[in-house]
Amino acid sequence: MAYSHRDRWQLIVLATLDWPTAQVAKVWRALKNGELTWRSLRFPSLALQQKFDLTKFQLNSIKKFFSEYTFDSFENWVLEQQFRVVTLLDRDYPARLKDLAQPPPVLWSTGVWPSWSQTAAVIGSRHPSAYGIQVSQVVVQQLVALGCTIVSGCMFGADITAQQQALASQGQAVGVLGYGLLKRYPVTLKNNIADFLSHGGGLISPFAPWAEPRPWRFLARNQIVAALADAVIVTEALPKSGTHSTVAMAAELGRVAAVLPSPLTSPFAPGVTVLLEQGALLLHSAEQLLSEVPAWKKLQITASVGKTPAETSQLLAVLQQVPKTLTELSNLVALTPSQLLMELTQLELQGKVKREGAVFRCL
Repeated sequence: MAYSHRDRWQLIVLATLDWPTAQVAKVWRALKNGELTWRSLRFPSLALQQKFDLTKFQLNSIKKFFSEYTFDSFENWVLEQQFRVVTLLDRDYPARLKDLAQPPPVLWSTGVWPSWSQTAAVIGSRHPSAYGIQVSQVVVQQLVALGCTIVSGCMFGADITAQQQALASQGQAVGVLGYGLLKRYPVTLKNNIADFLSHGGGLISPFAPWAEPRPWRFLARNQIVAALADAVIVTEALPKSGTHSTVAMAAELGRVAAVLPSPLTSPFAPGVTVLLEQGALLLHSAEQLLSEVPAWKKLQITASVGKTPAETSQLLAVLQQVPKTLTELSNLVALTPSQLLMELTQLELQGKVKREGAVFRCL
């Protein structure tokens, strides 16, 4: 079906009014087929209010919008802000979102609009451990090597870690907001988000640019994160956390859900158990996903994912002799401390090395 420029902007305007998605769709269809006009919406009869279930809030939101904008002035304002607005009517609307029972009618975006060919959501605790940060960096590097765009919820902790690592690995990353593009939450993330955008990241939001952060909006954000991804990977999570709602939505949508192992002494270990009981895959390497995600089975690895370079072989040989601390290992292998820590973390994920206090030993 062909849609006009006005059809598209009518949908955009309706989506800014903070109405339920089903209500937006119902009123938009009535406007398109001529059953309704904007004038009749601004000054509705009682019969019209009853027919379209218009609440006082919805009527007030229309009046407020048109007290500040006309269609033309609103479109000009959006252009001035340099936002990208993608609607359900557009070809570049992410197809995965249509798996939702009520996909967001409009997405607001700033920064880079990524490739959606392969996607993985990497999520976890807002207060990750040092181990959680390390394993997140390792698995994101692997996912980028597989050509994945990294999706996250753009909050402090695991989300920001995954986003930053994706860009550092020359990959693409997009953060999904639980508020509008003109807001920042918490305020302390303002500089992190600015840095993320300046280095090639992208933000999307299903909410009007001025929308404030609200608990229900973050739940809606979690649904979008799950829907956008082919696989949802949890780095760390407590037994009760918002991460579980994203994993539950992933399962409902038929996405692959996976969790990285945590040390038995970690407070996150029980969260891993809960996710495994719910059907999540225990993930030791991103390569495992090649056989789990149907669309990924023909992917070509573009970097040395899963390969054992000479330095890693040397590291394993040293550890087979006697357990050693990080400092001792750094004096014996040709790796910088940061490279060494990344290698050890990857070997730990693969079950080849175990950390015991300050020392590492070969299994």
